[in-house]
Amino acid sequence: MGIISFLIKKTKTYKDLKERLVALEDERIKLINQQDILEKENKLLKKERESFLIFSSKEPANCSFRFFLFNKDKTGRIIFSEICFENIIGASFFWSYITCYDVNHNPLAEISFKIIYNKENKSYYFYIVDVVNKGEENKNKGLGTILLTQLKSIAKFFNCTHIEGWISPVDYNHIDRLKRFYEKNEFELFENEKENQIDIKWKNKSYSKYNLFNSSS
Repeated sequence: MGIISFLIKKTKTYKDLKERLVALEDERIKLINQQDILEKENKLLKKERESFLIFSSKEPANCSFRFFLFNKDKTGRIIFSEICFENIIGASFFWSYITCYDVNHNPLAEISFKIIYNKENKSYYFYIVDVVNKGEENKNKGLGTILLTQLKSIAKFFNCTHIEGWISPVDYNHIDRLKRFYEKNEFELFENEKENQIDIKWKNKSYSKYNLFNSSS
């Protein structure tokens, strides 16, 4: 049965038929618009993928890009986060960082990390290098939690397996506070007696074996 025949059987008047045809045309336009959105999203995803293929390229190259996020700290202050990825010539990783600023662009806190390629399972993970507050007045404002939350979101977006790092003995004068901080942010803690340090690890539960950055995929 053709669509016109079907519509005629379901309608009583020409006006009703016309209204149904208009509704179908509106629906068709919506579907086309949805298709356009999907194509744009796929192009963006492809662009992101191509940007990160440099991780597994044999020849190191210069690459730097950044994006921005907004949030609020415990006091309600608006926080502006700059997230930057920079490739270092000859290095097997991207040196990366997230820096929180206030609206006047004064730095408040920063987390630096490496994006490292695991050759064995052809995946990527983040390695935290340091988390610092830019001044005593910025402590206990929730900035560390903002940074780790954003870091985990980026790890999920880029399909990284996990985030790892360590607590230095230099920080053992406030080790209990640091342990609570990382545990609150879903990190596991492990005693590393060999290195005389405490290792930390967050596992990406949404990780897929399909690797977004694997050029063979």
